[in-house]
Amino acid sequence: MTHPIRCLGIVNRGEAAMRCVRAVRALRAREGSGLCAVVLFTDVDRDAPFVRHADAAVRLPAPAGEVRAYLHHDLVIAALRRAGADAVWPGWGFVAEDPVFADRVVAEGMRFLGPSGDAMRALGDKIAAKQVAERVGVPVTPWSGGVVDDEAAAVGFAERLGYPLVVKAAAGGGGRGIRVVENAAALPAAFRSAAAEALAAFGDGRLFLERKVSGARHVEVQIAADMRGHVKALGARDCSVQRRHQKLIEEAPPPGLEPALLARLAAAAVRLAREVGYVGLGTVEFLVAGADAHLLEMNPRLQVEHGITEAITGLDLVQLQIRIARGESLADLRVSERGVAIEARVCAEDPDAGFVPSPGRIARFDPALGPGIRVDTGIAAGSLVPPVFDSLVAKVIATGGTREEARSRLICALRDLDLVIQGGASNTGFLIDVLGSAEFCRGGIDTGWVDHRCCDAADADPDASDALVAAAILAYQRRRRDARLNFFADTTNVSPVRVPPSVGQEVDLSFGGVGYRLAVFALGSWRYRVYLDGRAVTVTLREGDRHLARLEFADRTRRVVYDATEVGLRLELDGRPYRFGWETTGHVRAATPAMVVGVQVAPGERVTAGQVLGFLEAMKVEIAFSAPLAGVVTEIRAPKGQPVAAGDVLVVIEPETERAADEGAAGSRLTLGPDADPLGVDAAGGAGASYLSALDAREASERRAAITALREEIRTVLLGYDADPERARWLAALLDSADGGTLSTALASDLTALKHEIVVFADLEQLFLTAPRSASGGQVGPSNAARLRGVPGPGRTSALCCVRRSDTTVWRRSFTAIRSSGRCSGCSRRRTSRSCGASWWVPCCAASPRSRAREHGSPTTPRSRTRSAASRRCGRWFPMRWPTPPSRRTPRSSSAPPSSSAPNSPPSALLRGSRARPLARAHRRRRCCSTSRPRPGRSSTAWDVGCSSPTPIGATSRSPLTCSASSRPTSWWRSRRFAPDRCGPSASTSPTGGW
Repeated sequence: MTHPIRCLGIVNRGEAAMRCVRAVRALRAREGSGLCAVVLFTDVDRDAPFVRHADAAVRLPAPAGEVRAYLHHDLVIAALRRAGADAVWPGWGFVAEDPVFADRVVAEGMRFLGPSGDAMRALGDKIAAKQVAERVGVPVTPWSGGVVDDEAAAVGFAERLGYPLVVKAAAGGGGRGIRVVENAAALPAAFRSAAAEALAAFGDGRLFLERKVSGARHVEVQIAADMRGHVKALGARDCSVQRRHQKLIEEAPPPGLEPALLARLAAAAVRLAREVGYVGLGTVEFLVAGADAHLLEMNPRLQVEHGITEAITGLDLVQLQIRIARGESLADLRVSERGVAIEARVCAEDPDAGFVPSPGRIARFDPALGPGIRVDTGIAAGSLVPPVFDSLVAKVIATGGTREEARSRLICALRDLDLVIQGGASNTGFLIDVLGSAEFCRGGIDTGWVDHRCCDAADADPDASDALVAAAILAYQRRRRDARLNFFADTTNVSPVRVPPSVGQEVDLSFGGVGYRLAVFALGSWRYRVYLDGRAVTVTLREGDRHLARLEFADRTRRVVYDATEVGLRLELDGRPYRFGWETTGHVRAATPAMVVGVQVAPGERVTAGQVLGFLEAMKVEIAFSAPLAGVVTEIRAPKGQPVAAGDVLVVIEPETERAADEGAAGSRLTLGPDADPLGVDAAGGAGASYLSALDAREASERRAAITALREEIRTVLLGYDADPERARWLAALLDSADGGTLSTALASDLTALKHEIVVFADLEQLFLTAPRSASGGQVGPSNAARLRGVPGPGRTSALCCVRRSDTTVWRRSFTAIRSSGRCSGCSRRRTSRSCGASWWVPCCAASPRSRAREHGSPTTPRSRTRSAASRRCGRWFPMRWPTPPSRRTPRSSSAPPSSSAPNSPPSALLRGSRARPLARAHRRRRCCSTSRPRPGRSSTAWDVGCSSPTPIGATSRSPLTCSASSRPTSWWRSRRFAPDRCGPSASTSPTGGW
């Protein structure tokens, strides 16, 4: 008989909660049921994906912290009650192995998707599990037989068991509360440290001792048991790739193990579960050394790595938990494995800092998907990886028909994973290195292999020099961006003097405790030239966005993912991480938010590279911080007991003399690759004639390539990109020496063409100069730019001439195209101010009076304004009418019939008409009657021009051409009619030749 579940409460977060939400949705869609998923969340996760995707979400109060909120039984039960849950899914972690909570859920009338409290006490406790295993005949490693009360008792048990041994916590998991002891001297400290960590993490400080099994593999068996006594083994997994008992990579099935041994392990796991009446899913872990297997522990819950079992069996283990809780039978369940699956845990950890948690906000998360790739995650771009919770970001699972196929797919998926944690780091590059190692490819590694590999890893990295080039260019761009922002920050002081010179930049970086000074020059089209220690390389760096780039060398291309902070630059090159500092070689910084629990050095003390300086406590784990280089401690910035944030300076070390640093780092100092200079190895030095002679002796193809490179160098300088002064002088000397008659005809022709391009560029620069020219006799003439547009200077007449007639200035030229089509004859663009109907000449580009006067060599108008962006056109002139001067204030005779709406009077009379009241109000308020925009400043004249009236040369400039409303001067009513229903004059013909 089955009992349906209507509302499933999820007491977990992050990736675990998302996994259950997806399983519930898939089961609901398949069955057509009303099953819903409700999640509990704290304030730090209010915007997390699992909260958005759940059917309902209930806020969990966290008065004592986010982690303790999930461990507080009363708060969790109250939240589940508010949500109306009739079943609870604990996932893994938090209360998943808490027998008291399991009993409490059942007592509240809800179902717990896991074993009962009694079964959990019998198997979840490591001490009780070993006792049950001995009772049913499952082999265990030699151990203390029970709880070890204190250090003195531990010394006695250690003498009986022998060294090396393991001090292990009775509760919990995840590698916490475990210390490996190699000798008797290290036992007391290891015992105290393990007890403190277990008490802080699990609230249970009980410990026991067992003999260490060296060279063993970690193999676990997945089991499932229903309420009717059926227990099934669902397959085995190899979890031997782990660091400090933290699993990194898992695979199924375990490589290299005989089927008989796997069957024996499955049978032992089934006997153990039946002995205690286990119901639900669980994992039995073994240590396998050769043909021998010993029980390690049993986890009475679903494991993090359950996804690889799902991948090769086709089962959904979360849905299987729900079905078991509903009372369904597993009698008809058939399990068959197909292919190989490998999982990598991507975590917010910094491998360069001892794998300390490195949380932060996810700036970019773009997982690579494809055939045989599965990504389980609980984050998205913009999500936060909180420092108080587990640092897991995603689980990347690759499947294939063979182990090699799955391994290669997983490597490609990790390399293509775009993950940027602002101010943090990830272990993606470390996982790629592990998967690509020869030992992993062979298979069968033991649990200590990763730790030994980290200790024995070589410092040399052939790709580090490429990363240094990318870091130098990114640092260059960062400085240019800051300079650009500083330039435009003060708009009142914009002048060419404040523009930074284009002469390249020197960039100081530190990497691996070694300082580097590089020179970077921008060449245009995303190309850069980088110099280091006398060697140069030319590359192309194309930025995709703030965190992605593509680095192109002559023979290779690199994917770049980077995150720049105030401390330095973290850069991933094809998935491998590199960290560079901004001139902070001697600063020891906290890699994660933590508490300083101890400092073992004092100011003035000399330290060596790698020496432990102190300890931090982060996520209830002690983390050591070490000296990055040898030197003398000058300052302790963070004393014991002080909380620090990621990136805070802990200790300042003054490096030893440069000679000692050079001697210590000579073998590890990076150099640029052997990328050849396209101009030749002697391009930066030597005489121009000798270089040309050597160039003339080369093959025709090499000579053409050098000429092309030389042309690119010259164009880079002419277009205003960074110019290396030494290289520019070399280019000038090279072109000067090209006049000799000793060169071949082909080379001389190519050099002559280059010189001709430079002459043409110089001529074009002269044509567009805007500075006034000095004419003969000391007079100031128009600039070259004005002459190029066809504008004559003062006192001259031409097709475009300025004719002064008494007090009226008229630009005389007729443009038939303008009159007929209303477009400019120079650029064919439609005129923006035809509605006003004036008949004087203004340029299409509507340059400001000040700039036009400067070009013509005439005095500038005091109240001139710059032209608007909308009026920058071709520079040609079209006719508009110059208004009658303000001295003529009396009405003129007109052929228009008199009326109140079309007055024949000056503006003062117009303001008295009923229809002109808006004009009067606009006149008083100094605003336009049509747009209500403030009118520009008044000139010394007594006539008014509206907000949109264009201004000819010599008149006071007004605001941009936006509308045609204005109060008109007297002369405008001499020959025009005022349309009562329009704000502006009618489009009648002007007597002065307008349109």
